[in-house]
Amino acid sequence: MNVRDMLLDAVPPLPSPPDRIAAVGRRYRRRRRRAAVAGTLALAILAGVAAGLPQLTRRESLEPVRPVGPATCPQTTGDRAGRDWVSAGDGRVLPGNPVEVVACDLDVDVRSPAADPLYPPASPPRALSGGADVVAALNRVSPVIACYDIYGLRQPVFLLRYADRPPVFVNLNPDCRRDASWDEPLRVFLTDFREQRLRTTTAADVPTPTCDPTVDVPSLWLDRTPPWAGPLTLGVLAGEPPLPFEPAAATFCRYAFERPLASLRTAEHATDAGQRFRTAVNEAPSNGAGCPKRTDHLVLDVVKVADLAGVAPAEFRYLRTRSCVDGVQASPAVLAAVDEVLGPIS
Repeated sequence: MNVRDMLLDAVPPLPSPPDRIAAVGRRYRRRRRRAAVAGTLALAILAGVAAGLPQLTRRESLEPVRPVGPATCPQTTGDRAGRDWVSAGDGRVLPGNPVEVVACDLDVDVRSPAADPLYPPASPPRALSGGADVVAALNRVSPVIACYDIYGLRQPVFLLRYADRPPVFVNLNPDCRRDASWDEPLRVFLTDFREQRLRTTTAADVPTPTCDPTVDVPSLWLDRTPPWAGPLTLGVLAGEPPLPFEPAAATFCRYAFERPLASLRTAEHATDAGQRFRTAVNEAPSNGAGCPKRTDHLVLDVVKVADLAGVAPAEFRYLRTRSCVDGVQASPAVLAAVDEVLGPIS
């Protein structure tokens, strides 16, 4: 072996010099990959936030706005202690953004209506969501000039409930009525309330009316529209028929006429017959002939009709003999619709 070969075998081969251009390329590609991953993550996060905010906003918007104070009607028009009480037409401008308007049918404090044997039961409270149109109508009521003690024993009071202030009670005293502007708040309220009920109520939500086991004859009131009863009490607007909506449930009750209590003899639930009764009542004359003063009445027939728009059934009463009847709209067709369910009187 020569000296050259020995030297070559003794010294290992040197590594190739580093490729600096390739190293730069590798570093650049690594940065690009990191930047791409970071960008993708950022976009995902932003997309998630963007998608979540509308959901959060929707959830917040679905949270009900809770009005301040209880939705409790006073006992009478004189029950004003601790309440912000307003008389319609006194010039005060009411805030126009209520959360809810509750219509209360209140006894007039000074008359003790509970002692009046002919006084019909009060209408239950009705709650309307929103109610800005009702407040606008109350603000348009003409100023009071004078009040006359002629209307009767019950008055409507609106309970206005707000999200940012205590409730306001507005007494719409019919004895102070000056012109048609005083009729508008009730008309607007009942129209909007009934539309609300028709949107949110099904026939399954309407309880079937029941017959009372006895009726107090001395306190018997036959006329469904006594002179003291306004549209809030009855739930029917001026110019409408007695039963403007189709029945969701109807009950026919027959009582043996006895003093002082008439006892229930027959009770029948018949919604289809209630529809036929409604047709007859709506087509009947507004005033029945009535009976002369007499004591030979045989039965008291009571028909209770509930619909989707009301909060209480409409009630019709007929005090009958074999030859005549007392009660409103007591036409032959009406009595035939009653007898179809309860049978002829005997």
